[in-house]
Amino acid sequence: MNYSYLTIFLIVVVALFQACTSDDKIPDSISVEHTDDYQQYYYGSDSIFPYALVFQDSAYPIDERFVRYIQVDKNDTNKLIIERYNASLRIYEGVTLDIGNNLEILDHMMVDAQGIKRTSGFKSTTFFPLKKDEQIIFKTDFPSHLDSIVMIYEARKHIDEVALEKEINGKYHSVIKVRDSIFVSMVNAYTGEGSTQSGIVDSYYAKGVGLVQWGDHEGSINYLWTKTLTGDLWEKLNE
Repeated sequence: MNYSYLTIFLIVVVALFQACTSDDKIPDSISVEHTDDYQQYYYGSDSIFPYALVFQDSAYPIDERFVRYIQVDKNDTNKLIIERYNASLRIYEGVTLDIGNNLEILDHMMVDAQGIKRTSGFKSTTFFPLKKDEQIIFKTDFPSHLDSIVMIYEARKHIDEVALEKEINGKYHSVIKVRDSIFVSMVNAYTGEGSTQSGIVDSYYAKGVGLVQWGDHEGSINYLWTKTLTGDLWEKLNE
């Protein structure tokens, strides 16, 4: 596996698996802040209304990615569903989090190249770091494209920078930077032998919006939030 292929795989996890926040609610300039809890940076303040953020590769604008946010109340639990789609509008990852319990993971799944949903056997309960000085480890495993091989995915996440003021789509946002050190292992389920590849992904989250930028930490791959789709626009795009 060459390095460029690995980097793309680590960022979008597609090789083996295939807000609406209103503009008038975002001020032209903002006061950046330090806080002890960064939960509000990971999803939109209006996420009770489903919305999708559209991302474009800065080097190849026709290469788009989509991140959809859905907030639902079910069985007395306020759930946040985050779904990630590739340029063909094919979902490749979904996670359900408990908003009322520090974004604890309730469910996680991937979709393989055949379109089969694979429920992950996640080994941790946290998906996002909520405090500046904490590191969380998200670890999961699932079957790969080969019956004998299990894929183990581990992301060690921490908030690398806070109180950033970033201009995006003509508006200023309070932003945090989250760094993921990612390890992907392919292990033979019968012999226990395998190999591990690693990479680093930097993601930026804006308060009241969610993910706004992500890519490898060297900047060779960089996806930027370009627009937001409401529920109706998202449905039309999928027709």
